[in-house]
Amino acid sequence: MVLFKRKPVQFLQLPQIDDESAEVWHIPHTGEVFPTYEEYLTRIDFYNQPRFICQITGHSGLTFFEALKSELAGAQEVDQAFPEALKGPVLRRVQFQTISRIDTLVDMIYDEFKADYYPGESVTIQIMTGERLTGVVRDKARLGSKVLPDGTLTQPYSRYSTSIDGRPDEEAVVDSEHIFRDRKIFTKSVLRSFIKKTVTREAWNGAPWLVKHDVAAQYHIDTRVPPHLRYDNKLLERKQQQAQKRALQPVAPTMRMA
Repeated sequence: MVLFKRKPVQFLQLPQIDDESAEVWHIPHTGEVFPTYEEYLTRIDFYNQPRFICQITGHSGLTFFEALKSELAGAQEVDQAFPEALKGPVLRRVQFQTISRIDTLVDMIYDEFKADYYPGESVTIQIMTGERLTGVVRDKARLGSKVLPDGTLTQPYSRYSTSIDGRPDEEAVVDSEHIFRDRKIFTKSVLRSFIKKTVTREAWNGAPWLVKHDVAAQYHIDTRVPPHLRYDNKLLERKQQQAQKRALQPVAPTMRMA
């Protein structure tokens, strides 16, 4: 999604053309159609200004067409680099978050997922002999806390069943201390690019992050925004808060003339 002044570029609506044989001008990159050559040139001049931003890479000072090319290339790289098994879980966690700064959101998601693994992920495991092997997570069991005889509470933890590459008849069961992913696969930089590619957020204060509809459909993610996160309800809430503040303000005494 190419940005202009840090907001997504808004494409012009298709004009109503009654004469189907009339000559029109078309911009294939945007799908826009113009009934006059002058309108077409004006729009092309706008797109050729070096004022656009590639949302995925953050590169600015680009023409619209340069930014679009950068986004298409960046999107392909992100799709290949980001683990498929993590995409759904990460997007479900991001959906409806109200953290405004994307860097803060990335930090939160990274900390939650850096030591958490999902079925289908390629991982490295360390078995009891100390040997390190590669394989794929087959199953994950989340075990809750338990009370020890001295009354202390243990931390919840996960246990993973994995295949072992080159040993089709063997599996291993390891805890989170003995399973790892390639450090280059799940980094803050890759995570940030993935989020920017798949999620959007409106500009108003308190707006939630929303997974794009086509991506949400692919990963079966609910897109119904909770009522308390909708703009009209947020606006009403702010008005009520302002009214309460005014009601609590002391009223200045009225001076009377003798």
